[in-house]
Amino acid sequence: MASLQDRFPAPQEGEPVSGGGAEARVSVLYGRGIRSGGPEALHQLVHELRREGVAASLVPHPRTIGRPRVVEYEGYDAPELAMSNDNPHDVIIAPEVYLPELLRFKRARRLCWWLSIDNSPAFRAERYLEDLKNGLADWPRARELRSLAWLTTRELSQWRPRLHALGHLSQSHYARAYLRRRLGVDSMIVSDYISDAEARIRCGEQAEDRGGLRISYNPAKGARLVNQVRRRAGLDAVWVPIAGMSPDQVRTNLAQSAVYLDLGPHPGKDRIPREAALAGA
Repeated sequence: MASLQDRFPAPQEGEPVSGGGAEARVSVLYGRGIRSGGPEALHQLVHELRREGVAASLVPHPRTIGRPRVVEYEGYDAPELAMSNDNPHDVIIAPEVYLPELLRFKRARRLCWWLSIDNSPAFRAERYLEDLKNGLADWPRARELRSLAWLTTRELSQWRPRLHALGHLSQSHYARAYLRRRLGVDSMIVSDYISDAEARIRCGEQAEDRGGLRISYNPAKGARLVNQVRRRAGLDAVWVPIAGMSPDQVRTNLAQSAVYLDLGPHPGKDRIPREAALAGA
């Protein structure tokens, strides 16, 4: 993320890095209290920008402002501000799920960080149609399907001019290629990272017992297809759903698993497959 330094306003000598006052700053809109790959990536973005001397802070989405912050993210240097400045010398960054909120700013430089494609309101109907074709969703009635096809065309036509007015960052090459193909816009790759990666690699190398054929899977991702595999494979295996686990429990489970199976859609650059690889599954 060091390459971002030239793209964002750095504080002048003597300015506080923490923001506040009227100095130029980068505000990153995020969902407070949500523990998942997207919010952690937004913490990482602020953390790395601040390491480069950029006055960056998180700003909680209004719908999440009453939630407590995620304890596991306290290691990141990612302070909060109550609201974003909307001045020409400021920068507002928001993930694609908060596109409507990002578009409300009129004076600041606005950047959308595409952590996913499928979850964006600009492509939600379009990606749902694709899930239907791939057997990842139930087919609606014919009349509803026609309405959905119409909505897909209307949805993108409404979003296109508004998206062309923004700057774009992509977390994955999938997102970058999709934006170029569907909108004709270029974006800069800004990825996230798996924290404490070396420890995870060592955890995988030192796992003494992988529990025979232990197969981990995420029930929120392609559970229907995973269940089909379970029924047809006839394997003498222990199937472990990754649900309701703390980060440490996920790491331990993956280190003890021979296989991580993911048959769901990847709306962006998913974290668990990368964590599974680092853990040796």
